Amino acid sequence: MELETVLASIKTKVKKQIPSKDKRSSISALDLIFGLIQAVMVAKKDYSIADLRRNVIAFSGIKICRSSFLDRLKTQYIVKKLYFVLNTIMMEFKNSLVYDEINFLNKIGVKKIMAVDSTMVTLWDALSLKFPGTFNYSAVKLHACIDLITGAVAWYQHTPGSTHDSQCFPSLRGTQKNLFIFDLGYWSYDLLIKISEKGAFFLSRIKKSATFTIVETVKGLGKKHIGRDLLSLEFKKSRGKILEVMVNITNDNRELMCRAIGFWNPTEKCYHWYLTNLDCDPKYIHLLYKLRWQVELAFKACKSTINIDHMPTTHPYAVITLLLIGIINYQISMLI
Repeated sequence: MELETVLASIKTKVKKQIPSKDKRSSISALDLIFGLIQAVMVAKKDYSIADLRRNVIAFSGIKICRSSFLDRLKTQYIVKKLYFVLNTIMMEFKNSLVYDEINFLNKIGVKKIMAVDSTMVTLWDALSLKFPGTFNYSAVKLHACIDLITGAVAWYQHTPGSTHDSQCFPSLRGTQKNLFIFDLGYWSYDLLIKISEKGAFFLSRIKKSATFTIVETVKGLGKKHIGRDLLSLEFKKSRGKILEVMVNITNDNRELMCRAIGFWNPTEKCYHWYLTNLDCDPKYIHLLYKLRWQVELAFKACKSTINIDHMPTTHPYAVITLLLIGIINYQISMLI
């Protein structure tokens, strides 16, 4: 699929919701938005707002003065319309699976494999009140849930950089049989139980401070270990490539029985433990968790290729506009 074809298709689908004519301005919202999408797509790493304006004029063929261009970038109206464009592109991925991918998902017993993660974008200090950072004076954090099979962004949220990952997670409504893979930044007993209660699946490394009592041994361990704390087990030698036990999670009078699966690491000479409620061959668990790296690669692509980490502005709405355009361009690249 070519870029021009994808852009033309999306533009046709959003025309009814985004005006293609505007008596108050020389350039309509529709032309401005698609001009911006293409302008950021071809922009250099250190582009300025002036460069962006020149690119928009080149792609749209419509002149817009500097002050008018800046004013349009700073509006909530453009942000809302960009959200609509992003949602429209997300819908393009719904029926994009091929036979081999469906067969793979069926083998594991899931409908979708989703990775949840976040990345930080540094901003100018003038935005520190709106977007306070943690390691930087000012930053915005991009949270996303990405379908690891299609590459589609299934959920997106932006927050100040100081926001902890555990405060942001996609809605679990309608996620039955979806598998969520996430790192320790999202770890909580409450989240694990909620995911399970919705009929969905989770996969995560086990936090070192977590406490789990072994209630059943499945593979590699004898029954004498039942009742012991999982992470207190230390082995100087491998007891097999894979260990598996059942553990019990308790939180606010709610309980959940799930699998703890350990994989021997010959370099560190210890087992790396993963927690899941997924019912599949344990050999797939480590491979599935390694798939989570795809979301890291997606963020890296957004920063190195799509310039999402370059914010030549001090206006909050302009920051959100450029973030959304970055996500839209990533989605378009996945479609292509």
